[in-house]
Amino acid sequence: MFSRGIRISSFKTCTIWLDQFQNFSLNSLLPEALLTMYLDRLSPADYDRGAYQDLLDYLRAGGTWTGNDAQIGIKAPGLLHLIVGSSEYQFV
Repeated sequence: MFSRGIRISSFKTCTIWLDQFQNFSLNSLLPEALLTMYLDRLSPADYDRGAYQDLLDYLRAGGTWTGNDAQIGIKAPGLLHLIVGSSEYQFV
């Protein structure tokens, strides 16, 4: 489990990134777009098809994707942790 400080720091990072995309509604953000945004910003090595699909599955888990602020606030920090903890990111 991640410490509270890491979770708060991750959430702040997520909100900074999402603030850069103010020109469109976050409710229109699809899981693929959120994942692509993170991968573009973090620049890990390319994921194989299975690992990429696992990240998408994480975003879609727990019900229908709505892209609302609450859902992004929960999923975005978790996605960040999954990416930076992956071997594709560690070997960059």
